[in-house]
Amino acid sequence: MIRYSIRVLLFAVLLLLASCDILRGDYFEIESWTPETGYQPESGNITVSVLFSHEPDRLSVEKAFSLTEDGLNREGTYAWNGNRLTFHPFSPLEINRDYVLSVSTEACDTEGLSLDKKFELCFSTRAEGERPVLLEVSPADLEVMAHDRGELRLFFSGTVPLNACINNINLSPSQTGLWHTGDEGRTAVFTPAEPWPQNTQFKLTVSSSLYDSRGRTAGREWQSRFRTGADETKPFLLGASMVFSGIPSKSIPAAVLPLRDLESGGPENSGWEAGSRLKLVFSEPVNVRSLGSRIGVQGAPALEAETGAGFASEILFRFTEKPAFGSRFLITINPGIEDAAGNESDEIKSFPIRANGTYSKPPSLLGIRLPMAPGKVEFGEQAPKVYTVSSLFADLPITQETDHYPYEMQIFTWIELYFDTSPEASVDLFSIMDKFRFEATNNALSFSPRDVRNSGFTRPPEPRWESACRVEIRGYLGNTVNTGVATFQIASGLADDRGNLTGAAFRISLVK
Repeated sequence: MIRYSIRVLLFAVLLLLASCDILRGDYFEIESWTPETGYQPESGNITVSVLFSHEPDRLSVEKAFSLTEDGLNREGTYAWNGNRLTFHPFSPLEINRDYVLSVSTEACDTEGLSLDKKFELCFSTRAEGERPVLLEVSPADLEVMAHDRGELRLFFSGTVPLNACINNINLSPSQTGLWHTGDEGRTAVFTPAEPWPQNTQFKLTVSSSLYDSRGRTAGREWQSRFRTGADETKPFLLGASMVFSGIPSKSIPAAVLPLRDLESGGPENSGWEAGSRLKLVFSEPVNVRSLGSRIGVQGAPALEAETGAGFASEILFRFTEKPAFGSRFLITINPGIEDAAGNESDEIKSFPIRANGTYSKPPSLLGIRLPMAPGKVEFGEQAPKVYTVSSLFADLPITQETDHYPYEMQIFTWIELYFDTSPEASVDLFSIMDKFRFEATNNALSFSPRDVRNSGFTRPPEPRWESACRVEIRGYLGNTVNTGVATFQIASGLADDRGNLTGAAFRISLVK
């Protein structure tokens, strides 16, 4: 009986082992997938999917699935069609990216049978032709490194890490120094720790193993040569000029006005236009930064360089603010301006200038005109009175007659303002509305503007100011029995249509 039981138990064990082999013979695996490995040119049309050998446990597969873009997880939704899982990212796949699709061994079928090994698929939308490329070297091939501590610069088509430069760019003969990158990694700059040896030729080699921030290697080697020299010539100023860009909207042409320095004698340099720039021309390229620290201005706002940092023989400066019209100022170029070899200028140049350009003159008030009898139909009967800015406390004969300004009534009337402006300029109406004020002491008069215009006048101009700029303000004037001083005022900052601003206020005070 015992012998029989042992045979039955042995048979059961063998049967169990056989059944396990049968199960293991039916592997759970990924049979096909999309896309294929390697480069995929149309990123917007890529379908990401995997097909399982038999019915998967969908929840475990979705947890085990991942798609990374340049190492970062992509989020999306899952869609099933039988045993095929398709992943739809929330946004389309992008060009110039590396992708890894993976399904871990946590994925299993509905019977609990898991993947034997992790599935991983690598594909890319980054074209092989987009390797990093060396675009330019400064100094260029066979050029001279003029400054004994000049920097070596390499310009690449894409971002190159600092370590890639250190390990893959070589100089022969060797030179101690430090590498750093600029322009978001597109420029590699080598700064020597000690002066370059003079009269020496250097060979620059960029290895084919140089890589960019995406890990793409250059795939080819570049070489360039430069030499060092001994430049001892000091830079000097060839000329200075005012550069006026003109006003195209007003058909005002651009102009360049050469400037005379004090040593050359003659009158000051008049005619400086608002918004003009200072142009300096040197005998050779100079350090713009060293020039900026050695240019001085007296009597005007500070100057700032428009020309970018580095070396240039022609440099443009602009004022941080427009010099006041009619002001006089002095621009001085001091010694110590460096060229690329470190030589410094040793001369002083001074330019006396007056800011009185024809097109920069701000508007100025000549006078006003207003009727004493606005109720009359004929202009001549309206008894218009004219006052200039010099009419201090002149009589303003406003009466309470019927066709004049009856007491305690708002009478519709007009006030004309005449301005002297630069040629063909007009006063900005919005600026008039902002700057015009009417005030009266003792509540003698009040004025409420309703309309401002600079054309469509119904009355002829004041004969003495026919060529002046005229502005008409229409509104309601109120008269009272009280006497007082009435002041017509234009606050400072009145603008014309060229942007010229008055620096002072204008007042005409009259006695009622």
